Amino acid sequence: MAIIVILMAAAVPALNSVLEGGRLTQATTLIVNQFTLAKQNATTENKNITLRVIRKDTSSPYDRIQLVRLDSAGNATPMLRVATLPTQTAIASDPSLSSIMGIAESAADPTKDPSIPGLETSYRYVQFTFRPRGSLETFRTPDNLGLNIEDNWFATVVFARHASDSSPPANFATIQIDPVNGGVQVYRP
Repeated sequence: MAIIVILMAAAVPALNSVLEGGRLTQATTLIVNQFTLAKQNATTENKNITLRVIRKDTSSPYDRIQLVRLDSAGNATPMLRVATLPTQTAIASDPSLSSIMGIAESAADPTKDPSIPGLETSYRYVQFTFRPRGSLETFRTPDNLGLNIEDNWFATVVFARHASDSSPPANFATIQIDPVNGGVQVYRP
């Protein structure tokens, strides 16, 4: 019986590490798929498609993504349901780990933005617009010019407990986004 207990004690941390790694891989794949889907829709429909990275409030991690169409008045119509990252995973909010989080963040407008189950219209987001040719553009404000084509566009997927850290944790994945053609590439230590 003692041998079984010792083996179980040694196996549990290893199993937890494998499960966490799997969740991180799932989160990274979900984000890459959403970027790819936004680019494909913009190209095939010959229309701008906006991708939003969402969080509940300023103290919460970015853990949701949604594709929307914006009309000329700025009203957002969801293309699909909100994609939620796997439990305990998030996109790092510090611009040193996720440059795309360094752009202007907006609060949802109940008159223009879609309701999200569990959040309703009480959420915050950063957004990117995919153009029909596949290029990207960020939302711009007078005090925050967003990202330019020459900038490095990237997002780091981490466990939610590390979402506000300014240095990478031991286990993470970085997604590099090419703003010229909308292509994505994943780097994992």
